[in-house]
Amino acid sequence: MNPKLLVGIAVGSLAALLGVVVLMGPGDTEEQPAGPGMQHAGIDPLLVGLDGISIEEVSERAAIVRVGFDVSNPNDGLVRLQLVKYSLFYDGEKVHAGEIGERPGSFVVGSNYISVLPDRSVIVEDEIQFRNTGNNPEFWEALEDRTTEWSVQGEAHFSLSSMTVGGDNMVTFELSP
Repeated sequence: MNPKLLVGIAVGSLAALLGVVVLMGPGDTEEQPAGPGMQHAGIDPLLVGLDGISIEEVSERAAIVRVGFDVSNPNDGLVRLQLVKYSLFYDGEKVHAGEIGERPGSFVVGSNYISVLPDRSVIVEDEIQFRNTGNNPEFWEALEDRTTEWSVQGEAHFSLSSMTVGGDNMVTFELSP
């Protein structure tokens, strides 16, 4: 048999096979869960509550306030809490904006997250240092008397086992003691 004929038949067969694959597409594929009890869709949002706001120390020049959040996981699998961003309000006026944790910003990230086990909660806290500038004497007096009326607004960013499984999720919250 002629070698040119064999090469022609092989090239024609490959072209026909490639044409069939292109026309048929990838077909229907079922997405498999990422692990036991963890599916890509249907992640329930974390529940964020206020663990407390306490005035730790007040002097004429500075004050230290501690804010804590109780974060619960209603899901069947582990959830990674990456970041809690919040704003602290006194009498309707924003007096502080803070963050607890870190949100991944690049391809290579460390493991700076908090694991929240299924049906469990964790307490995350932040310490705030206020400086007395003299611009808001009512606020400073309320700190000294420990009679502040606080409220907190914020958002919590979380995912399942990684950014590629379950994606980046966020829940917003408004809380007051």
